[in-house]
Amino acid sequence: MSTPNLLPLMAEILERYPRLIVPGLGAFEWQYQSASLENKGQLLLPPSYSLVFNPDLREDPLQLLENKLVQKEFLAATEAQKTIEQFVAQQAPLPIMAKEGLLPTLEATFKEQAVLAQNHYPEINCQPILRKKSYLEKGVILEGRKKKTAKRWYAMAALGLLLATGLATAPWWGPQPEANTTPMPSILPLVTEQQETYFGLIQMQRQQLKNEMASQALAEAEAQGQMGIALEENIAEEQTSPRQKNSAGSLSSPLAQEEKEEEVVAEKTAKEFQEEISPKHLDQKIVVIGVFKEDFNTERNKAQLEAMGYKVQVKKLYTGLDRVAALLPAHPHSRFEQELSRIRQEVIAQAWVAEE
Repeated sequence: MSTPNLLPLMAEILERYPRLIVPGLGAFEWQYQSASLENKGQLLLPPSYSLVFNPDLREDPLQLLENKLVQKEFLAATEAQKTIEQFVAQQAPLPIMAKEGLLPTLEATFKEQAVLAQNHYPEINCQPILRKKSYLEKGVILEGRKKKTAKRWYAMAALGLLLATGLATAPWWGPQPEANTTPMPSILPLVTEQQETYFGLIQMQRQQLKNEMASQALAEAEAQGQMGIALEENIAEEQTSPRQKNSAGSLSSPLAQEEKEEEVVAEKTAKEFQEEISPKHLDQKIVVIGVFKEDFNTERNKAQLEAMGYKVQVKKLYTGLDRVAALLPAHPHSRFEQELSRIRQEVIAQAWVAEE
């Protein structure tokens, strides 16, 4: 087969594929020329394709690929050939230029490359490899390497976005939150000023300080006056009648009669004292033991205080909590203070203190 007879076949191959491999010599490739300006006339030249001969592609790339699959991927020769055939079948033809226009270009290339005109080729291998499928599907050849400025712009935009996000979310940027100066609530269920105001007890406790001294002085004066009168009567009766009979007719000593009269006077004094320090005169002290959940067992504590003679009030608040308060005399004895302290300690272990 002579060289001129190869030109139509080569033109037909290059019409369909962008590369023609000539084993051992090189390859014909289409080279894309982007649009440019002429130096003299400053005319815009449209993009075009030119056929060039690349002597570096002397080996069949499909044979190299087959060797790689066999040696490195450990495939059998038949499996490697099937893989290559499947790969070649997936490559779509790429029409670039009609074969009639390729013949003059091929003739000129053969004249320039003397090695081509001096050889005869019984087989011509045309394989459309070393091309990406993405631009095969689009039907065009890529212009070349993309500009790097696009990546640089993307990097600068990402950096600016990160910087803006950091400035917007930084703790030192924007209005500073106010410091939390609120003290921690106490775990003791004691009366706070807010609770006193809420329950209407603050006025009663202020008035209590004014009435304590007056009530104490009045109670002591009445007790001393009644005790003095009782002693004078006992002395006079003892002088007039050394021995008297009781209601049953039995004899009783003046000393026993005196003790009974003292008990009666003490009971009357205690009753009058309790009447004088009634809530109407604000002589009683109201102690709010605490505000608890409804599941807190207040009945037991209430019964313990009432057994000692003190009134206990359990009131249901609109929040669903229970307010436990005790009505005390103006001068409670130390036993009640101990009992109240014990109840409060038990409250700490069992109940939750509501924060008003």
